[in-house]
Amino acid sequence: MRTEMALRLRVFMNRFWLLPLLVVILVGQPVGTALAQPPGTTPSTEVFDDQGGEIPIKGFLFLNEAKNRVIMPGLSWEEFERLQNLDNGVESTSGRYAFESLQVSGTVFGLRAEMEVTIKLTIDATGGRFVTIPLRMNNFHRIAPPDVSGIAEYYMTVAEDGSGHQILVRCDSRCDATIKMKVSTRVQSSSARSIDFRLPEVSSRVDILTDDGDSVGEVVGHGDETIQSTTVDKKSTKLSVDSSGGSFTLMWGKPRRVDGEVDSLEVESRVVMQWDSPQDSPIVEVRLTVRNVKGSVERMRVRLPKGSVVLDLPTLGTGGQTVEFIPLSEESDAAESGIGEIYEVEIPIEERQPRIDLNFDLQLAGENATSKDPLLLRVPEVMDAIRHRGELTVQIADDYRLRWKARPWIRSAAIENPEESVSQRQYQFRFDRGSFELPIWLSANERRLRLTSQSTVTIEQSQALLEMIIDVSGPANDGRLRLDDASWQILSVERVGTGEQLEYFTSETLRIIELGMTGTESSFSIKVLAKLPMGQDLGAIQFPVPRVVATGNDVLIRDANLTIVGAGRSLLVVDLEASEGLTRITPEDPAQSSDAMVSRFRLPNTESTAIVAGNLIDQPPRITLSAGMNIEVDGSQAVTTVDWEVTSPLDLGGSLPIRIPGATRSEDAERNATSPELDSSQPESSTLNAITELADDSLLPFDSTNAATDQGWTVTIDGVPGKLQQRSDDMYDLISDRLGRGTTRIRWRHEGSLGTSSRMILPYTLMLPRPAIADVTLRGTIELRLQGNQTSQWVPLDFPNGSKSDDRNLTRLTLDSIPRDPVRLRLQPRLSRKDERYVQRAVLRSAVTTRTRYEQLLASIQGGDEIQISLPSLAAVSDSLEDITVEAFLDGQNVNVNGRDKTLTISLPGDASVHHLDLRIWVARDTSAWTATITPLMKLPVGIGRVYWQLIAPSDSHVIWASPTVGRAMEWRFDKWELFREPVLNDQALTASPTAVPNAALPGTRYLYVGSDLPSFEVVLISRTLLWLIVGSVILLVSVVLTYWPASRHPLAGVVAAIAFAGLLIVATDAAVLVGQFATISLVLVIVMIAIRALVSPAEGGRIFQGRSSSRSREFDTRPVVEANAELAGLAETHSLNPSSHRHTVPSLEGQPRHREPVADRGSHSGDRIPNRPSDLGESSGSQGGSARQSGSGTR
Repeated sequence: MRTEMALRLRVFMNRFWLLPLLVVILVGQPVGTALAQPPGTTPSTEVFDDQGGEIPIKGFLFLNEAKNRVIMPGLSWEEFERLQNLDNGVESTSGRYAFESLQVSGTVFGLRAEMEVTIKLTIDATGGRFVTIPLRMNNFHRIAPPDVSGIAEYYMTVAEDGSGHQILVRCDSRCDATIKMKVSTRVQSSSARSIDFRLPEVSSRVDILTDDGDSVGEVVGHGDETIQSTTVDKKSTKLSVDSSGGSFTLMWGKPRRVDGEVDSLEVESRVVMQWDSPQDSPIVEVRLTVRNVKGSVERMRVRLPKGSVVLDLPTLGTGGQTVEFIPLSEESDAAESGIGEIYEVEIPIEERQPRIDLNFDLQLAGENATSKDPLLLRVPEVMDAIRHRGELTVQIADDYRLRWKARPWIRSAAIENPEESVSQRQYQFRFDRGSFELPIWLSANERRLRLTSQSTVTIEQSQALLEMIIDVSGPANDGRLRLDDASWQILSVERVGTGEQLEYFTSETLRIIELGMTGTESSFSIKVLAKLPMGQDLGAIQFPVPRVVATGNDVLIRDANLTIVGAGRSLLVVDLEASEGLTRITPEDPAQSSDAMVSRFRLPNTESTAIVAGNLIDQPPRITLSAGMNIEVDGSQAVTTVDWEVTSPLDLGGSLPIRIPGATRSEDAERNATSPELDSSQPESSTLNAITELADDSLLPFDSTNAATDQGWTVTIDGVPGKLQQRSDDMYDLISDRLGRGTTRIRWRHEGSLGTSSRMILPYTLMLPRPAIADVTLRGTIELRLQGNQTSQWVPLDFPNGSKSDDRNLTRLTLDSIPRDPVRLRLQPRLSRKDERYVQRAVLRSAVTTRTRYEQLLASIQGGDEIQISLPSLAAVSDSLEDITVEAFLDGQNVNVNGRDKTLTISLPGDASVHHLDLRIWVARDTSAWTATITPLMKLPVGIGRVYWQLIAPSDSHVIWASPTVGRAMEWRFDKWELFREPVLNDQALTASPTAVPNAALPGTRYLYVGSDLPSFEVVLISRTLLWLIVGSVILLVSVVLTYWPASRHPLAGVVAAIAFAGLLIVATDAAVLVGQFATISLVLVIVMIAIRALVSPAEGGRIFQGRSSSRSREFDTRPVVEANAELAGLAETHSLNPSSHRHTVPSLEGQPRHREPVADRGSHSGDRIPNRPSDLGESSGSQGGSARQSGSGTR
């Protein structure tokens, strides 16, 4: 069984041996492509192809929880951080660079130092943007271009904010840069010479070679700088400073003084005194900066205030080196010891420098200082100092105030940068001498609540509204404020700014307001709102004013003011004599004093309630009005729009009286409009008189029964419709709740019928509304805009001199007031804008080829709505323009062209400015290559002045005739043997325009003509080949005639030819010039041919023109001579039978002699015919024949 299975398996493997191989290949594939991705995991990076360079990802689009599309751009984290910090701008320097080191080396020459600064830094990739790196050094000036290495793109500038130099760099990758700058700076010179360094914050090394020998250097800066002085020679010293950069000052001078020389010390003090209470002893922090002008500071004597105690050991600078105060012996000056105690300070040898900072703390003796027994403040003083100045700062608790008495050499100064502190106060002083004595003491603050009130009473109809603003400052003992409401109804009490409602309650007759002050709050404001009914009747009234009540000395009311405002129609006139506790305030601002609705008073007595007494009167309304009106034509309707801006200081109460004058057309006037009296056949003057009569008699009284309907006015107030209610014939009330106090915008709109066209001659009467108020102030002038349409325009009849037309459809009228009477207008047909068009300059260019015709029109046009260009020479111009290509430019912009009925129409803006038109036409039109008559394809409108016509003909064609109505803008030029005409204006001058559109140069021969009658422009072109054939044929014919027709060689023939050429010159100058040139060439050729003929075959008689027989004679004939007989009479040519003629024997080319024909006598005529006599012929023949026989050759 096993054997059978093995056999079958072997057979199967032999037949299907490829199947195991295929299984192995499939199983051997990578696992990532065969296994599925586990759930909840992200695909591995191996399954994705690197297609970043082929398909850039710009963003990811997904849906948020609200199913809205959200796109997340594909940004790197660095780019995302940059977008979050856009306030840093593209010049952000955060994390882009790092300074490595800085070295400065230079030399000092007098008051100038020249140095070389070397900066090494590392710059990260900037991402394609420029990064600004500040280098500071604003007191260093570059004296040579910088040397920058390691950076491909950079710019070095000076910062606008004055911080110094800066370099802008851009790097694609991280780079190490080195910057070298040669700079100069000024050397400060006082007691010691110095240079200020303002370097970047980086480890720095400064090497300066001074021009002073044996000098000692000093650094004033952070205090951690190290300095080393090295004497190079007797005239120079090298100073080396190691620091961490930043700002510091390098000073140098003589190291020691001469024996016996006294020190010259300059002292600057900074004293800070802390005094918490009068019972405490003041603590003083002292810093003495001592400079020795003549060398280093070795020792000094310091006088401390009497009774003071040094709290700790004094220290030098910032290093912490301690020194001791050594008391002097009791044998010192008694006067000096009475003022204070003198100590000597010995400076260690290693710390001796020209500048020493001495720091120490003192406790002064000054307990229980009062105004009668103040503290006599003195500061530590350096003895024998030539100058001592400084600054004194006193810090005290907030519960006290510092008091002092003025003394010489010390003065109070304002604190430049005050530190905000709740528990302390600061006072600053400056002194010029250290030996001053300032009496000071502390006084406790009074804990009082300081109040200021500002009350505003507004009278509105039957009540008065109160708004009281109370400014509170200072500490409150119980945190409460007491208010006497004076029978007013309190509406609310709140804080100003926050709107927080404050609690209050009533205690006896006062309102107690809980202030709720916090410990850190020094001042705030509260607002009290209240109201008081006034009654409906006008007349005498009085009312009390609420006030703040001061209880004891803990509340101080510094000021109380009252403002009364009349907001409604009622105005309160205050009677000061009847009132109590009021004093009028005169405002300093003139604008406030002119406001009659506001009255201002001061309440001088805050301990009693003020009473306001006066009379309440009714005020008439008054408004300030600015208006604008517009009338336009909309079909058969005249739409009138009136815009008002009404400003009222009073409350209009929702109503505004309006007056609209009433007027309608009379029926008689309408009938007269169509009567025969106004027929168009009458003269214009009679028609105008009839119009005037109708305008004066056509107004009837207004019908009050249907006035509102007849007027047809609609009105809106601030965009909300209002109601127009009639009171009388022309009086209305405009009712709207928007009519109150302040500014309101009112728009009136009216639509009136214009009637039929036969009645347009009647005046259109417009009734404009106006406020029916006595006190109306008009702001500015009123502009009435009359807007017509394309076919008609408004003409004012009542304001003929006040109109101004600044647009093709708009007319403006400027009025000083709203017209009280109806405004009469007439709508008349508009004059065609074509008549107002003016073409200043026109240039027509025509280019002719055998297959195409090109025309270009360049014109400067002013006014007009459109311009029409007709094409009369074409068969038709269809709307599709199949055979014509048209292109038009107006002021350099491509515009549309309408073509219809052989006419091209181009729309114009129609304003008063000048526009430049460029019209180009290409026409497929065959032109004969031999001769053609050329006329412009375009026909311009009538009325154009000068027109230039430039004709561009093919190079082998010439103009032989031009119409006499055109002028030639060309001048003759003679170049060697060529005479031609050249245009006075080239292509650039003809096409010059501010808005010219470039055009390709056209090849060919150019002709320029000028004229005004464009339809008469006509020229005739002829091909150069045809002209040459004609002229050459004529010259050849004349030559043949003169040669073979002796009778033509007569003087009369020359006269006829001259007259013919002169006539051609007069009739067609161009043709005459061309004919003359071609004739000259032809004659030269004829003369050359005749000369060649004369040289090759000279005439027997010595003449150019020979007869038939002589012209056919030949020379050097080598044919044998035949016997002369009577048959020779039929030969084509004969020889002279002059018996004196002889033969010359000339050797032939074969060596045999040959004979030349005898030359005729000079007196014989070449054209005479020899008689054919037999005897003569026989003799001649016999003799010749004999000669021929002897020589064996002869000539015929």
